Amino acid sequence: AGAILYSAEMATKIALDAIQLLGGNGYINEYPTGRLLRDAKLYEIGAGT
Repeated sequence: AGAILYSAEMATKIALDAIQLLGGNGYINEYPTGRLLRDAKLYEIGAGT
């Protein structure tokens, strides 16, 4: 369970880093980073239970 939570937290961190690298483009729908962040955050919440 710890490994799943760790990987979910790292996925969220990496998605946030990718959005930072892309700047404003990270949030628009032309890039998948916004969706990756939402999916990673949901997985992080679900893995914590």
